[in-house]
Amino acid sequence: MVRRWSVGDLRRSRVRIIVHVAVIFIVISQSSQAGGQPMQRIRGDEYLALIEDSVLQLAGRVAEMYPWPEQCDTDAPGACAACTQDECRPLTGPTQCVNVTKNARCNTHFPGCVASIAVSKDESRVAFPRESIEERPDKAQLKSICGTKGLDGVFKDLYAKNPYHASYYVGFIDGTRRLYPGRDEADENSLYSCAAYDPRKRPWYNAAITHRNHLIILIDTRYVPLDASFTQKTDTLSLYKDFAQELLQAVYDGDRVNVVAFDSKARALVPSSVVVEINVEHPQHHDELEVLDSKMAELTRPDQGGDKLASSNLGSGLQEALRLFGEADDTMAKNIIVFTNGGILSDEALNTTLDAVASNSVRLFLYSTKSTDANHQLLNQVANRSRGIHIRLTSSQNRLWSLRSYFSYLAALQQTAGRIMPFWTPSYTDYYDIGEITTVTVPILSPVGQPVGSSEKADTPQRLIGVAGIDVLYLEIGDILDEFRAALQNRQVEDGVYDDHVFNSTMPYDDSSVDSCNEISDGPDVLCKSDSNVKTKFLDRMCCRTCSEGSGRSNSKFWIYMGSSLGGLFVMAVLISILIIFLRIRRGPVAAVEPEPPKAPDPPPKHSNPHHTLTKLIADRLPERSKPVSIVVPTIVQVAT
Repeated sequence: MVRRWSVGDLRRSRVRIIVHVAVIFIVISQSSQAGGQPMQRIRGDEYLALIEDSVLQLAGRVAEMYPWPEQCDTDAPGACAACTQDECRPLTGPTQCVNVTKNARCNTHFPGCVASIAVSKDESRVAFPRESIEERPDKAQLKSICGTKGLDGVFKDLYAKNPYHASYYVGFIDGTRRLYPGRDEADENSLYSCAAYDPRKRPWYNAAITHRNHLIILIDTRYVPLDASFTQKTDTLSLYKDFAQELLQAVYDGDRVNVVAFDSKARALVPSSVVVEINVEHPQHHDELEVLDSKMAELTRPDQGGDKLASSNLGSGLQEALRLFGEADDTMAKNIIVFTNGGILSDEALNTTLDAVASNSVRLFLYSTKSTDANHQLLNQVANRSRGIHIRLTSSQNRLWSLRSYFSYLAALQQTAGRIMPFWTPSYTDYYDIGEITTVTVPILSPVGQPVGSSEKADTPQRLIGVAGIDVLYLEIGDILDEFRAALQNRQVEDGVYDDHVFNSTMPYDDSSVDSCNEISDGPDVLCKSDSNVKTKFLDRMCCRTCSEGSGRSNSKFWIYMGSSLGGLFVMAVLISILIIFLRIRRGPVAAVEPEPPKAPDPPPKHSNPHHTLTKLIADRLPERSKPVSIVVPTIVQVAT
């Protein structure tokens, strides 16, 4: 027997279906606006906690991986089989468009369009400092590039938890940086060259490892020719000036620095040490240090026009450094770096000065070029008496890497002094002109007592591996920026306490070895091949063109919301069309049936008005509220191409 549909049955059925369709439409509309991100709005303090937890996880994972796996041994199967793309070359492979609130270069290139940049979420990219784009990584950099490929999974997991776009990276002590998501930074018109990017000179890196530091650089100006292994320099003075200039770029806000030249006597290049300041627009450039740069350039050897000096008076240089320390804040870490060839005057006055260096909690680092065995032994004795360290310089390449023992000491000092990590930098302008950012950083130290080489003991001191960082783009978090800043301002800050106990508990370490991996060769699989003659301009590769030039509105999120809403309306129209077809089928001819007994009439409508609109029907199904409903629209972060 076929059931006969009454008019009331059909009416109630249509009402139920329409209400269900409306509810589906609301869900689709809201989920499309969320861009795949959580519906609930994150607070500024919650976001700060999320980023801090992420950078700690990243640093911890790098420390677990170190020493780099034996996959970096070329004798091992599949060594460096997975290449990494060079950030300073045009990227190959698929990219995705990530919506950002504002990007100065893309907004100018495509006026009025949604500010979107092309990134690779499949894997990270690397950059390393070099004189030219064609220069290959050195041995230390090769090991970092090869050994940290496994970080891609860590990057992806951390990035997926972030409701906003951000950059995740690790800067290593050898000068390489691994960045996620991968970006193309091969911009020929950039103010700063990608090939010149050195994480060790950036504020986020030095903020993590520099306890308030007073550094005095001593340069032995006596003329000594270099051997053939130093291919780019012919004499020690020009080499030492290059090293000193590198150190002047690896300082941080609040540090003090000075340079003392010594031969038969000593003289500070400026009367009092210079206080380093933050340069928001160009963080890598310090106007206040230009006076030291210019005066170093004027240094000449004392025997330029006469007899050569037999030895230099190191004691006079150390006495001048102690004078400069006495004029400054005594709560700062005090370090002396000496560049010499080892031909120094050794007498009782020098021993007295060395005792004063140790008793004043000053750490002495002696870096020497190749000299006689007698000079080498003398410098070892100087280092031992002052509780310092002596290391031979073997190359003029990657100079900050040659000084890694000094930077490892600075980083270890942070931990001993009780400095709270992570550390947040003041806001500054990004190197690649992405906008105003702040960076949270954590120094990465090798585990305590971990043997690093086959001949090393298990009580090896901690060494600096690098610094983990996450950039927070202020323009990206505009809806929670005030809350985020308030949370950052209220965050507990502790710079640590530098005293004699900290000084005596933290000793420098001769980090002359690299890691437990065997030497690797510069094979073709370390860096992925890239087309250096690509015809597409940089901005056309970096910026996603999401609308016609000159059209659209500057508020990119408005158009994303509009597109999402229109998409929801389209889905609703399709569902209603299906409903109409369904009802027409239901109202078609039916088989004849015997008349049924009369039924009681349908109950009267619940409301006096028989014409129920869609809005009214939905409202009837929603619970009553005494207060207006506040709907939070989540921020749109990324748009897939």
